[in-house]
Amino acid sequence: MTAFWEVWAKWLTDRIGGFALEILSGVLLATATHFVVDGLIPQALVSVLASLLYESFLDPNGFSWADVGQRAVGIAVGLAAWTWIR
Repeated sequence: MTAFWEVWAKWLTDRIGGFALEILSGVLLATATHFVVDGLIPQALVSVLASLLYESFLDPNGFSWADVGQRAVGIAVGLAAWTWIR
């Protein structure tokens, strides 16, 4: 039996690391999508569509709405950060 904090710490570390990675991917997607579409909302929609396509066809773990939701929030934050920076 493992101590409760081992499971909790792993979950927290996974969430923080995953969210940071999603923000980075949002910034990277923003740099790619701003050549195709203009504006924060269209860029977010294109990025979330790309996320859905990835989750549907390429993700080795299969489709998960939780993954899509986490990625969508990270992408939105990354896009907003990129808009603010430039």
